Amino acid sequence: MSAQAHNRFRALAATLLGAGVIAATATASGPVTYTLAGNGAPEFTGDNLPAPGSAVNGPRRMALASTGILVADTLNHRVREIRWDGSMVTVAGTGAPGRLGDGGPAVAAQLNEPAAVTPLAGGGFLIADRANGLIRRVGPDGLITTVAGNGPDGDDEEDRETAHDSGPKITYPQDVVTTPDGGFLVADSHEDRILAVDPVGRLRTVVGTGASGFRGDGGAALQARLNDPRGMVSTPDGGMLIADSGNNRVRAVDPAGRITTVAGSGDGGFSGDGGRADAAQLRTPVGLTLVPEGGYLIADRDNNRVRGVSPEGTIYTLAGTGEPGYNGEALPPTETQLNQPRGVLAIGGGGFLIADSSNNRLRLVAQPAEPPAAPIDQVRPASALPPPAPPVVGKRLNVTAESGEILVKLPGAGGYVKLEEAASVPFGSLIDANNGSVRLTSAANLKGRTQTAIFSRGAFAVRQKRQRRPVTDLILSGGDFSSCKQRRSARGSAAVNIARKGPARGLWGRGHGSFRTRGRHGAATVRGTIWFTQDRCDGTLVRVKRGLVSVRDFTRKRRVLVPAGHKYLARAPRAR
Repeated sequence: MSAQAHNRFRALAATLLGAGVIAATATASGPVTYTLAGNGAPEFTGDNLPAPGSAVNGPRRMALASTGILVADTLNHRVREIRWDGSMVTVAGTGAPGRLGDGGPAVAAQLNEPAAVTPLAGGGFLIADRANGLIRRVGPDGLITTVAGNGPDGDDEEDRETAHDSGPKITYPQDVVTTPDGGFLVADSHEDRILAVDPVGRLRTVVGTGASGFRGDGGAALQARLNDPRGMVSTPDGGMLIADSGNNRVRAVDPAGRITTVAGSGDGGFSGDGGRADAAQLRTPVGLTLVPEGGYLIADRDNNRVRGVSPEGTIYTLAGTGEPGYNGEALPPTETQLNQPRGVLAIGGGGFLIADSSNNRLRLVAQPAEPPAAPIDQVRPASALPPPAPPVVGKRLNVTAESGEILVKLPGAGGYVKLEEAASVPFGSLIDANNGSVRLTSAANLKGRTQTAIFSRGAFAVRQKRQRRPVTDLILSGGDFSSCKQRRSARGSAAVNIARKGPARGLWGRGHGSFRTRGRHGAATVRGTIWFTQDRCDGTLVRVKRGLVSVRDFTRKRRVLVPAGHKYLARAPRAR
């Protein structure tokens, strides 16, 4: 960040102080933490409000633009900007998830879980429109277009035929950063790759084979394996740093295209402060930022910390106690609780911004003179769920929110409860993971062995029969299929369902163990894979990214084995 930009940032804080929104309450001689934006509530309260009183919902990446600070307000399906006058406004997205609006004003277009935003040199910005599987560009004139991506795996054939990009697949972009040649890089966590788009729109892989795992240190980046890469940053020498989240590492690619680990031992956990970064433990690093004075910062999400790595390669904790939560304002950063930080932005002078995602706040770490804040609003409490307990076949399982907002409705309950911490829930519970991802841990046999998988982008009921080798069933829920259109079969008078523009519901799964996702017309049984199940008007679609899936077709009364890279549609029966 330039000195001019840093001065603008100081002026922004001073503006908020002068407005009485932030009060200088700290007496500490070192840096302190305070809320720059967000009131702790996971909602949208409108635009043109002072930033600390404006609600944000699961914010992620942030970036500095000439007009203010851009924020990916992910679960509000918007890109917001904190203007230099202290107000917060929407600059892209209507708040309704979707993908409509290309060619028109960005504020009238739909986004779907925008995960990252980066400014463009000539004005405007790029958006990693995550759940749409697209990279969108907002020009200086405020108009939005799609510049890369084919859309998510769940799209129907009609959508794919009209997709913008015919190059390598972008499935789930978690981050986007510009390159000096006028192109940009994309971190795709579902494809386990880093992709490059050149100035004329050609897409190619620059890191990763597409197979998930850890391999390749010391060799060519194209032959290396990544595991759920979620963040990256370009380095001044023409290389990059990658938050290789599933491998619990930060990896560096040099200008010659060779890859190495520079932080994280690969074992998820917390250790190593004061020592070599590549020997320390991280737990799901997701965000990176370069420090103007040298080194870089890591949003160490599941350690609830921000870690710093010096130019010499030594690692330290710079913010967070390790305990998730919110404990107030104007505290020293290492005494401040964070809750799953998913983004970090260095502002120079030792200061930085944190996307404190599960606290629904943007936090600023800076010297008191810049200034610290008075407490704003406390995080809204949620009804407690039972604490974790050993899973029991056919009786209970444990659930943990991996990301975003997870809602749980217990059998017989009148409504949903937000999942704040790991909990034990009975089978028959409903789980809404449309706005996040949830980890399920269930019993794999009667002797206490467990199995784990992560599910996202859908809602489902979870069930399990009591038997020697139990299968955990996830039954897709939601969606109104009464409006499915019909047409006449070309072979006769029977009407058949068609999928075009019809309702749909889906669920991504990733994990190991015996899990089965059940739709209206078919079920997919897995034992360690990545797969997508979607109910549509014309049937239940199963798409396999990794592993082998056994699909039971309810209509044809048969089983089909679907390997990685393939799909199967269990068609709806013909209407009579």
